[in-house]
Amino acid sequence: MNKIIDNLSMPIKIKILTDNSSLLIFKNKTGISSFILKMLSKELKGKSNTNLLISGGTSLNVLLSLINSKINVLNKLNIFLTDERIVEVNSNLANQKKILKLFFKKKKINKPNFLSLISEINKLSGYDQTMNLSKLYPKPKNIPLSIFGVGSDGHVASLHVSSKLLYKDKNFIICKKKDENFDRISLTYDYLCRLPFLILIIEDTKKVKILKKIISLNRKSNLPIIKLMRAHQGKIFILTTKYYIRKI
Repeated sequence: MNKIIDNLSMPIKIKILTDNSSLLIFKNKTGISSFILKMLSKELKGKSNTNLLISGGTSLNVLLSLINSKINVLNKLNIFLTDERIVEVNSNLANQKKILKLFFKKKKINKPNFLSLISEINKLSGYDQTMNLSKLYPKPKNIPLSIFGVGSDGHVASLHVSSKLLYKDKNFIICKKKDENFDRISLTYDYLCRLPFLILIIEDTKKVKILKKIISLNRKSNLPIIKLMRAHQGKIFILTTKYYIRKI
């Protein structure tokens, strides 16, 4: 994967942040999505399928729509979510809502494989049974590409500074934010840190301050995204556009 960007359409600028992280600046959002799609296509070359880990939120909307139009990519993906709100299966609050609406239309023939965290956690007798979910997720080393958005408060997955921890096992935590009436399930820092290749997409005016903090990589910061970047064992690409760089 280290040489996966060879011969691909390159960003307009690359800035090395640390030994394992780089900032890639693109002309626009479409450029970001096209770049990632090419990475996915190259990863799939000669393979029958591959695992893809993605976050919820809106940062991946353009990318997922583009993937949805590529049959040769879509039907080879095993898609897993980093986190989920523990709500009703059809709730508009669920991260999986976007996935189901986009990829699983009734008349759609080519569909990815998708594991619904909500459906699986509803099968459990209690939160102390989340180890059963761990068996359904690949080991981090078997997920060649992971694509996350970053919250405007610096959270990643459902790892928030202010969340109350309700339960934790090797791969998952159950937590709750004070201002929400539902719990959340999320992969742990340890799991995310062992992913071999992580792409972070930042393309929102509200996240310019976070982008600035990521670039400076403040060693004393307790923001989840900075904590993840400091401890991450693999390669990290931070993708943004020249528009947001100008805002810093």
